[in-house]
Amino acid sequence: MRELLPKGLPNGRRQPGERIVERCLAAELNAGQAPLREALRALQTLGLLDA
Repeated sequence: MRELLPKGLPNGRRQPGERIVERCLAAELNAGQAPLREALRALQTLGLLDA
């Protein structure tokens, strides 16, 4: 999951400041919310996402 998310950020699918709705993103990626939540937290620690 962590590997998929950063690839989706710079390709224009997400705009800077765009709100990410966890359940919608999980459905879009066909992933569970728990692994997605963990990946989002990891991206926050890398400075790629704001809380």
